[in-house]
Amino acid sequence: MLAIGISESVYFAIVDQGLGKPVEFIGVLGALQGVGAILAGITITALIRRTGELRPVPWAFAVIALGALLSTSSRLPVVAAGTLLFGAGLPVLIVCLTTVIQRRTPGELQGRTFTAFELFSGVPQLLSILGGAVAVSLVDYRIPLVAMALGIAAAAVYSALRLREDADSSHLGDPAVVDLEVPVGTDALQQTTVVADEQQGSVVRR
Repeated sequence: MLAIGISESVYFAIVDQGLGKPVEFIGVLGALQGVGAILAGITITALIRRTGELRPVPWAFAVIALGALLSTSSRLPVVAAGTLLFGAGLPVLIVCLTTVIQRRTPGELQGRTFTAFELFSGVPQLLSILGGAVAVSLVDYRIPLVAMALGIAAAAVYSALRLREDADSSHLGDPAVVDLEVPVGTDALQQTTVVADEQQGSVVRR
């Protein structure tokens, strides 16, 4: 998020310094970014059903990083492609992260969890918006763009190495589905199994 927030400030410099267009042209880039977001938003739900929530995250980071890198060009078609990719990567990232938090967090903790998520993602983004604005006024706009691309690429590598799907995580965060089989007894021939059904509050021996 420290890297992504730079885009809020640097895109004005892309239009002015990079493309030599009037500031109103940022609306065109915004429309392209919106097209990318719509296309990604349409497909991400079906993709999550096939891959789970975590596997698309590194790819989303990689697409955003590539979009930022392409935006360093002074050629309009290249910048347009980079803007489209940047717009496509963001909703994939947001949908995947918010979905995995919702599915893997117990219901009674979701409010606090989402609040923490907003804090630890929103504050760095605000700081990077400020830092990006200062950087653009001091150095060539391509430098913060490259820094943004490198930071997001590092997040892509980290998430590819660290994020793992559970064998079956569809029940996580759902307090209605909790079945625990606990072996009881020391003699294997006389061992029984206690099936604890937390939903009904009953214990059945078999």
